[in-house]
Amino acid sequence: MGRIFKMAMVLLVLTLFLALPGIGLAQEYTTGEEVKNKEAKKEAVTLEEVVVTGTKIEKKIKNLTDSVMVITAQEIEQNNFTDFTEILRTTPGVEFKQAGGPGQFNYPKLRGFGQEHFLVVIDGVKVNEGMSGGVSNLLGHIDPRIVEKIEILRGPQAAIYGSNTTAGVIVITTKKGTKELEMKVGGEAGSLEWRKGYASISGSAHKLSYSLYSGYTDSGGVHKYEDFKDSSSHLNLGYNLSDSFNVNGSFMYTHSEFNYAYLKESCDMDSPSTPWYALQVPDPNRLSESDYYNENVKMEHKITDKLKQTLTLGYYKHKKKGLNKDDGYLGMETENLIITRMKTISLIIILSGIRNWEQVPQTLFFLVLNTRNRKERNGENMEILIKR
Repeated sequence: MGRIFKMAMVLLVLTLFLALPGIGLAQEYTTGEEVKNKEAKKEAVTLEEVVVTGTKIEKKIKNLTDSVMVITAQEIEQNNFTDFTEILRTTPGVEFKQAGGPGQFNYPKLRGFGQEHFLVVIDGVKVNEGMSGGVSNLLGHIDPRIVEKIEILRGPQAAIYGSNTTAGVIVITTKKGTKELEMKVGGEAGSLEWRKGYASISGSAHKLSYSLYSGYTDSGGVHKYEDFKDSSSHLNLGYNLSDSFNVNGSFMYTHSEFNYAYLKESCDMDSPSTPWYALQVPDPNRLSESDYYNENVKMEHKITDKLKQTLTLGYYKHKKKGLNKDDGYLGMETENLIITRMKTISLIIILSGIRNWEQVPQTLFFLVLNTRNRKERNGENMEILIKR
């Protein structure tokens, strides 16, 4: 009996010996977690809420059920993006095929669809061309430093922009005036003989806000003679006439030109067995030149706490010229000039809280009018959407 009692005591001591370290560790672990949680709470930083405006009605991104990607100016600056296509390339569902170096031909896709199946909107103005439905090389010529926010709508919400939104909409908002005076001057240099200089100033005085930017880029390319030059200017002015009425206007101008290689290819369509080849040969005089103008005026009137109306007038112009001088070197091309003009008028009336659904704004009426597409691309398109 005594022997059994001694064995039981030994087993009890061994059990306690093995169990105590675990208990001690569990106590230390719990205490450590509590300390970490307390420290985390102290160091916690409240992130600024992202507001989506591309849906026509300002909504917090956490309240949206649609697929929306938002890229802010802060993210662009932190990642040191020098090319607008680089910004879009980092977002899911967007891809680019580019021929040549910076500023050369680019072919964007959204959700696998080409650029004729998605819209690009800058400050409320559609910039897609009427005949092709695309935006030419515009996305490769936008200066990232004038961008305040990029919103990519990939869900049903894109349908509020009307036709050509099968893949979605890319909404670009340019910078506005700041509360405090900000002045920036800088320069960049990199591979492919990339050089860029820029200067900007923004601020506000009484009821007026302003933002002014100017930049110049000079770069080489992948092939010899593949030069790229780009000058961009942007101006934004805002004025609060009263607590319930304000006016905002912006102007963006970009001039870009680049030389590109001569494409030499051989193919006999009647004989599939014929050898096919393609070769790019440097050409010092093969030039593509573009001028982009984007202007808009936006007037916002708050009638009551629950009723607001916004009128936007926009104008977009793209002047594109191609030329290859007859210098006896490779091919030649006479001057080819294409001018595209787009006018946009949009009216949005918002009545909020009419059903007490958490005071969610609801659009009662929205009108878009696009007119004139010059240079044998004439056409008129009028769309009316009513949404409850």
